Amino acid sequence: MDKKYHFPIKIFIILLSISIVYLGCEDKEEAMKKREAEAGVLYNEAERLDKLGKEVEAFGVYDKIAKEYSGTVVLEKIKKKLEPRGYSPGTLLKSWTSRQMIKLENILISYKEKKGDYPAGYEIRHPLDAWGNEIRFEIANSDKSYDFLIISLGPDDIKNSSDDFILPHQRDEEHRGQREDGETSLTIEKIKKLNTAHEDKKDEITLSLEELKKLGQQ
Repeated sequence: MDKKYHFPIKIFIILLSISIVYLGCEDKEEAMKKREAEAGVLYNEAERLDKLGKEVEAFGVYDKIAKEYSGTVVLEKIKKKLEPRGYSPGTLLKSWTSRQMIKLENILISYKEKKGDYPAGYEIRHPLDAWGNEIRFEIANSDKSYDFLIISLGPDDIKNSSDDFILPHQRDEEHRGQREDGETSLTIEKIKKLNTAHEDKKDEITLSLEELKKLGQQ
């Protein structure tokens, strides 16, 4: 190649590389602006629902933003907004459901204190979970480490699936109200662990799948 063209070609390659990098950054910036705008539209809808008192619907939209628009300014705005209410975007529907489950737990405790025994399922009003399904309870046998279970079947409304939320009301006064890792609901596996760790039982007791299938049928 002729030497007189060698230097200009180098300059051209460098400029081309810079242009490609610049255009790439510009594309990323435009994509981010688009994401922020889309998240903003959803945020405005959630705000509208919240002002109408439709908290669950609003939380569903906030969770959608947390799932699909991570890293946006809008999501940070939501986090600051919900922090004083004790909520975190991404798990809002689960957290809301857990609070409803705790309400039912307190209703059962109060009922027993007044009447000496827990109610039958039809004697009290059952709150709904975030997916519009009735939250249920199951009174435990005397050999369990808890008095009763509060159960939400989760988004799929199917018994014994992986998204079920289970809240045990512990019989042991020392541990009552405590939750493993600060959680307000437990999985099926954690319920089994809770039973096998019960110090007062004579034999090892676990919550079998058949027992779980009976939950909420009372």
